[in-house]
Amino acid sequence: MKNEERVEFVNNRLFPSGRKGEVQPENNIIETVGLNGHTIEIRRYQLGSRVEFRFPWRDPQGKRHFKCCRSLEEAKQAAEDCCPDTRKENVAPAAGTNKMPPLTPEQLVAAARLLGVDPAAVQKFDLTLNQVCDEYLEAQKGKLDRGEIRPESYREVKSRIPDVKDLLGKLKMCELTVERMDKAYKTIKLSARTISNVRDHLGAVLRWATNRRKAPDGVLKDFAAMSVTGSRKKDNEKIAPFMRPEIVALLDEAMANKFDPTKTNFRMVAVIALQAFAGFRAAEACRLPWDQINLGTGIIRATANITKTKQARTIEIPSCLRLWLEQVPHQDRQGAVFTLGGYSKARGRLARRVERKLEGFRWRSNGLRQAFIANYIAFKDSISETAYHAGTSERKIRDNYWRLVSKADAVGYFSIVPPADSAAASSTGAGSSAPAASSAKI
Repeated sequence: MKNEERVEFVNNRLFPSGRKGEVQPENNIIETVGLNGHTIEIRRYQLGSRVEFRFPWRDPQGKRHFKCCRSLEEAKQAAEDCCPDTRKENVAPAAGTNKMPPLTPEQLVAAARLLGVDPAAVQKFDLTLNQVCDEYLEAQKGKLDRGEIRPESYREVKSRIPDVKDLLGKLKMCELTVERMDKAYKTIKLSARTISNVRDHLGAVLRWATNRRKAPDGVLKDFAAMSVTGSRKKDNEKIAPFMRPEIVALLDEAMANKFDPTKTNFRMVAVIALQAFAGFRAAEACRLPWDQINLGTGIIRATANITKTKQARTIEIPSCLRLWLEQVPHQDRQGAVFTLGGYSKARGRLARRVERKLEGFRWRSNGLRQAFIANYIAFKDSISETAYHAGTSERKIRDNYWRLVSKADAVGYFSIVPPADSAAASSTGAGSSAPAASSAKI
């Protein structure tokens, strides 16, 4: 089945239309990209349940190739990348570089005056990335309402865009350079796959903005030249859960400056507790909105847009987790629990402080969540219930966590509570001392 729709799009060049010997079927051409009498035709192919968008192009040696893409937008962007504008090919690059440096807004205004053009008509790209991200989300919401994208795709975009805004949101579109983007993404101390996911969504925003003249064309070249790219490959997870003394040290250190609002990060306390006592992944805990945490009923309703598996989970709040979450002041219980960038920075500082106090301590990725799984399955003695709470498969639980800790150790694990002199605990009457190991409840 082939699509007969044909639309017009002006940009770039490739082959002269009607070139002898070119096979140009007319029933699947859906896009024509043209410039100065040259055209490139993007064709749609239905291969079973898969759809491809293809176009031909020639390299500098004149060899002909075909490019295959999964979406029309991707094909149009690839056409622009493969077929540079002929008006730019004869411009000499700056000394010692392979490309022309982008002009600053001030240089553009000066050039306009020299050419006799009204400087007010010069596009300055002074929107910030925060503003562009908000417009991009509105556009994606419109596509969702029209049925052009799946709800799962929109939820993924909505959950990742705040991380992009946290890293670079204050910069104007004309200020986004490869150096600044690399510097921002180097601050993410999480897995290479997470870095790749956040970077992919930045690229989607930049392509959307460039196509609508909200960002300079050069920003895409800077994005492609980034040295920090992450990796889409999923590494095998190492099972190395934190021990009870390590979690106690982490929480104690996070609460050390609790009475100094300028130094204490209550959101960090909440993220650690959600991982250690509810089994959330770090990114899930950061994205979790406070309005999905009901301390009154003791229930967390994590919607599908914040979970890795894209499946909603309803989790009963353990008594120890409730006490830790109550440490967070009411004015801080708004929006998401934390930002991914803020958590990454705070985690590094916290780990260094604990390393100086606890001999042999080292931060382990997913160690808090793994500690919850190992202790919860020992406490409940139920693989299926543990798999549901942790949002993972029963096979993974059985193969990696079964009988990893004893029942007695699990009871002691869920007895980790805030200090007796905690301001929030005393104001809510939540116990004046840590309960005995035998009295732990979930």
